[in-house]
Amino acid sequence: MYRKYIYLYILIIIVFNIILFYNYKSIKETFGTINKGFNTFHVINILQRDDTIESLNNTRTECNKMGISSNKIGYGNNLIAIIENAINNNYKNTVVIETGFKFTQSKELIKKRLEEFLNRFGNDWDVLQLSSSTNTNENNTVNIYPGLDSVTNAPISGAYIINSSIFQKLKDSITNNNINNIQKESKWYLFNPQCGKIN
Repeated sequence: MYRKYIYLYILIIIVFNIILFYNYKSIKETFGTINKGFNTFHVINILQRDDTIESLNNTRTECNKMGISSNKIGYGNNLIAIIENAINNNYKNTVVIETGFKFTQSKELIKKRLEEFLNRFGNDWDVLQLSSSTNTNENNTVNIYPGLDSVTNAPISGAYIINSSIFQKLKDSITNNNINNIQKESKWYLFNPQCGKIN
């Protein structure tokens, strides 16, 4: 009788680990190779939207489309707190996706663009914006290669990846409302065309 329960317990453990493995694998496959994946993902209600619950659910759906499982995502409404958490946990980077963001490109294309970026730059970058709140021609950017611009002034909005090289500096600039100057001084990039937009 006890043997039956032991077998059942072992089966549950095996199934659980298989699920965890595929969730982990799907994140790495979407946002980089095994050696170049990103540490954490955060959905942030930075605009304090009135339709928070609906918008949050929609953003979860968008993340799932990209292969990011809900149990891999942290939530918050304060970018400074997210950066502090990344600093305290010694994360190499963190991915931030704002509520209401919708991907307008396929998972396969975004994966290809991220892999190209990481292959070209390695860890020599500060911020990569997947989108901006303004059209590309309204931003102050310089083309680096087809599909990527260097930023001197572009609103940070929608989805973006922050590297540890700029955690403290970005936190201080947000606190002092000085984000435009830090863009000019940093290795700050924007995908062009953008990967999505805020609805």
